Amino acid sequence: MDPDALAEAFIEHYYSIFNSNRANLGSLYQELSMLTFEGLKIQEAQRIISLLLIANHQDLLGVCSSLLVVV
Repeated sequence: MDPDALAEAFIEHYYSIFNSNRANLGSLYQELSMLTFEGLKIQEAQRIISLLLIANHQDLLGVCSSLLVVV
């Protein structure tokens, strides 16, 4: 599969879960995963999910300002 197409499919999947039940995003992160959000760098799956659950986010419709595809 084309890496760009795979990335686009992942983004659609991620934001679908993000907008419906953020607690289910845990399976998409690993212990060494890092999320950068508004200048904060959060590492570790459980800490990332905790941030996503408590943060006051509005539903997002797949708005992505940058995309880095690493194969």
